[in-house]
Amino acid sequence: MTAPTSPLRTLRLERGWTLRQLALQVQTSVACLSDLERGKGAHADVIVRLAQLYQVPPHVLFQTLPPGLAELVAHPDTDFSPAWIQTLCRLEFRRGHDLSAQAWWTLSETLRQSLP
Repeated sequence: MTAPTSPLRTLRLERGWTLRQLALQVQTSVACLSDLERGKGAHADVIVRLAQLYQVPPHVLFQTLPPGLAELVAHPDTDFSPAWIQTLCRLEFRRGHDLSAQAWWTLSETLRQSLP
């Protein structure tokens, strides 16, 4: 049995690119891209740049976000911009303690209300 392939890996391989070639194009490290392809990172700024490079909507790549945030972003009533998703992803949380979709929504609303 083989592990499922991430959309990021599929898109990269369809173009015949190595991780190093892609890293140069989106101005990030090979390690960052490798983490994203394995679902180990939440680098929203890189995800947005990858979506632009691949000419796909960012939500296509959202499975690389923390599971709770990905679930929230995929919901039809959620209208988060890529910039807002990027802001949320910059928040640091203890590893192994992912927030639920409801907790991400609560956090997002709290932040929006506290901004000028």
